[in-house]
Parts: sequence; structure tokens; C-alpha cells
Amino acid sequence: MTITVLGLGPMGQALARALLDTGHRVTVWNRTEARADALADRTVVGLSSDTPDRARGTAALVHTHGGRYLDGAIMTPTDTIGTPGAAILLAGPKQLADAHRTALESLGRITWVGDEHGRAAAFDMALLDLFWTSVAGFEHALMVARATESPRRSSCRTPGALSTSWRRSSPRSPRASARTATTTTSPRRCRRSRRRYAI
Repeated sequence: MTITVLGLGPMGQALARALLDTGHRVTVWNRTEARADALADRTVVGLSSDTPDRARGTAALVHTHGGRYLDGAIMTPTDTIGTPGAAILLAGPKQLADAHRTALESLGRITWVGDEHGRAAAFDMALLDLFWTSVAGFEHALMVARATESPRRSSCRTPGALSTSWRRSSPRSPRASARTATTTTSPRRCRRSRRRYAI
């Protein structure tokens, strides 16, 4: 089987390398309209982050040119591609996804989310919203905690104090809670904390 990768940005390079490493024949094409007629009788898998509507539009374009389309969303960084740590959502006809599952699993762990072509993009947007909202919420929590500190106290205590407070309020064993409560921060760890939690 020959697999074509359109575009060799950082993610495209990672995808092509993972496919080559698992023995697939790989070609690379430029993303130009002149190539569209060559899509007839081929399966196209889109793995660019986009909106559900644009995923549906791409599916319609591929079908117009006689091809078949699966839309995907890569949920992990480039250095995970080709390993079990890579997570890829896939949407489109299940029969088509199953037919190409072996090749797709060369890239990472595949999760089929439904026949509707916009579904993977919708899941991608929803999960990224959850992620960035959580990150922003954590940073806001740090700023709120730091705003109440005395200027004489080290701000590097804030992340540890927040973590300890959260652990104490969670349903843990008394021994685990006691162990957390007695943890102290060394000057060296304090410096690392400043770098890690800098806002």
C-alpha cells in the first residue's frame, strides 16, 4: 500500500516518519488544486485541526472528485507519533476506518468517534476547550493565592500549598494526608518551583 502525506510541517514529518518506520511506502504531495483529480478511487485521511463544518466541506470536495474521506484529529504532540502514546480521533464511515486501521495504527492509538465527518473536529475542539480552561483556571488560582500572601513570604510556597490543600480536602487515607501535610520545601526545590510555576 502506498500512503501519501500532504504537507511536511512538523506534524507531517512525524506522520511520514512513523509510516516509513512501519514499512509503508510513502509519497509526499504539494497541496495544490491541480492534484485534486488524482483523488479518484483513493481514500483521503485529513489530520489537520479544523472546524466541524470545514471537515464536512473537505469530505464533500473529496467525494466530488471520486474519493473517500476520513477526518481525524491528532490529540498529542509530534514526538508521540508512531508510539502507543499518540492519540488520534477518527470520524467517517466505520467500514472505511476499519479497512485502513492497520496503516492508521502505525501512527498511534486510533479512536473512531462516529460516521459523521465533523465529529472528530468537534471532539477535538471540546477537549482543547477543557484543557485550556483547566490551565487558565490553575493559573488564576495561583494568582488568587499569591495575592493574599505577605510580601515577606516566599511565593514559591503557593503551588505546594494549593496542592496540599486540595489533597487534604480529597477522600484520602489519614496516613497519606499526614504525609502530605508534613512535606517541606527545600531551597533547591523552591527555585525549581519558581521556574515551573512562573506566570
